[in-house]
Amino acid sequence: MPDYTSQMVAVIGSAPADLLAYYHNAILPVYPDSRINCLPFDKAKDYSQKVRGISVVDRLGLWMLDDANDSNPFAYISSGPCAGMIIHFSHDPEPEIAFSSLKQFLSAMHDAGARGLDIDEIGKESISFPLDQAIRELAAEGTQDATFLLTTYLAVSAALQKETMASLVSHDDFL
Repeated sequence: MPDYTSQMVAVIGSAPADLLAYYHNAILPVYPDSRINCLPFDKAKDYSQKVRGISVVDRLGLWMLDDANDSNPFAYISSGPCAGMIIHFSHDPEPEIAFSSLKQFLSAMHDAGARGLDIDEIGKESISFPLDQAIRELAAEGTQDATFLLTTYLAVSAALQKETMASLVSHDDFL
């Protein structure tokens, strides 16, 4: 059995159990007519290494899951408050956290492929959970990466506390 753990750690700094199990089970959703092309481990590792150096990619510890040949991959988030979730790392529209777990992502890919839907037609999961502390820290950080992460996290955040809203109102790049 391949040593996925050390290879994954070398790329993203960790080896999440659900992601390792996914590759050990090797049931990858691939539906060419739907442009669903979940990558086998070596291709996912290569793609993930290729995007290293993009600061938000590194900060989120992204592991690329698919390649629809459109430069908008779905990726596993391995770091931060949304670790274990799946982001649609697109450039147009803005990236968004699309699924709360790898299990939800895989279910959506299999369902869409079986129904013949294009990968762009897959509905995103409705996600809402408390992110107040992370949002306040990012608002105080004041970097471009922080603004990117704020935009991404706000879309899946539960109702914000007053203190958090105040930190956003005073943010230089009020969202």
